[in-house]
Amino acid sequence: MSHPFPNTISHSISNEFKDRTRSSWSWANEGNLPTRDRAVDKYKPPHIKALKDWASGKLIKVVNVSDLPYVEMSLKIERCEYLASYNWLDSPKDPIILIPGSPPLWSPSLSTRRLKEDSGQYFRDLNAARYPHHPIEPSFRALLAMHPDVDLSSFDIVGCGSTLGNLLRFCEGIDKDFRFDVDRVRDTVFFIRKESSPRALIPNICGYGHSFHEAHTIWEPDVKGSVSHQRIIQYHFGGLKFLVRSESDGYLKQAAGLDTQANDAETANAKDPPESEEDLVKAQQETEADNCALLEALRITEGPSSIVRPLRIEMRGRQIPQKAIFDLKTRAKETRRPIDMNEVYRRLWVNQTPYFMFAEHFRGFFEPRDIQPVSVSDGISKWEKDCEALLKHYQATVIEIMTATRSSVTGKLQVIRRGSGPLEIQERASEDNTDVLPHDLRSKW
Repeated sequence: MSHPFPNTISHSISNEFKDRTRSSWSWANEGNLPTRDRAVDKYKPPHIKALKDWASGKLIKVVNVSDLPYVEMSLKIERCEYLASYNWLDSPKDPIILIPGSPPLWSPSLSTRRLKEDSGQYFRDLNAARYPHHPIEPSFRALLAMHPDVDLSSFDIVGCGSTLGNLLRFCEGIDKDFRFDVDRVRDTVFFIRKESSPRALIPNICGYGHSFHEAHTIWEPDVKGSVSHQRIIQYHFGGLKFLVRSESDGYLKQAAGLDTQANDAETANAKDPPESEEDLVKAQQETEADNCALLEALRITEGPSSIVRPLRIEMRGRQIPQKAIFDLKTRAKETRRPIDMNEVYRRLWVNQTPYFMFAEHFRGFFEPRDIQPVSVSDGISKWEKDCEALLKHYQATVIEIMTATRSSVTGKLQVIRRGSGPLEIQERASEDNTDVLPHDLRSKW
């Protein structure tokens, strides 16, 4: 059941850092709308050395799809559940997340509009750009804030739309270069997205993907100033328990089952929140007891941090059920090739997104009749059934990586693939030894 977080609190997270020096849509970015945070005009992440040589570690195993063991069991995702979420706030200096945040509300235009073509520079991976040493940390801050008693050791795999999607592409024989880090905390194995640099940009921005999204969705008052909504779900697949983070393009009010009139009133006031500073202070005092419990879940147990800009947390937003989430894609009508629904289903299967929004335009003109949300749950289920052989290869690949990581002395590996080649599992170079999570979070396993 969704419920609001009306109060606002702020919490600075110390971290253990060691001293060291949308094309209209890019589906490489976890398959999602390229991050809506402009790389140049807004947050400037600290300098992290770019990855110069992918093949820098000792080769442990080479995985070929043809050599994978056959899986007897029938495979499908089961017991999917939304657990937590957070928004990245548009802050020019400090990394700030809102928990639980909420995705942008679908608020379509009722008339034909011509939009400006996309321009600017955008990060490939917003989580790494804003928090480069521990990109997955915000997910666990959100998870522990919303579920303080969660059993972290129950998860076998922690991944994201990018890492898991790339493994599916490998199993399907789709050419693609990729790399991700693999880390272990006790028996839980993490797949951590790794670009050439945390500040890597999406090349050749064009089309209308960003402008369409901004024109047809709205950040509601309690999450005003957000630039991205990240969701964490859990499900069981192939005998393993997955925790998956992905970015959401937005949600449908009717599908969420929210009060329509109340929601419309909030949206109408989105540009002018009614609360005064005095009202906010009063609300904060009235909910002090609840906040203490939440802050205890977020409390850091280690000493002062060497990082200049710690992660800050504000409790704002409301939980939106997974059944209301949509993914968005735009395309020019002049494009004659049909949309690749296999790619759509593959990506939406990973993050269990039930709605797909496809918007066509003619030279930037979008007509309302060409913009409709479509429920794709049945299509995803059919794709899952039709792609049983692919999913068996996928499950076997995940197990190969998990087994190698659990057997590793350091528990710090990397997975590399070049073009149409095999999957290489390597030890990470000695200088690339950053832990996946800070000590206070690792100690909760």
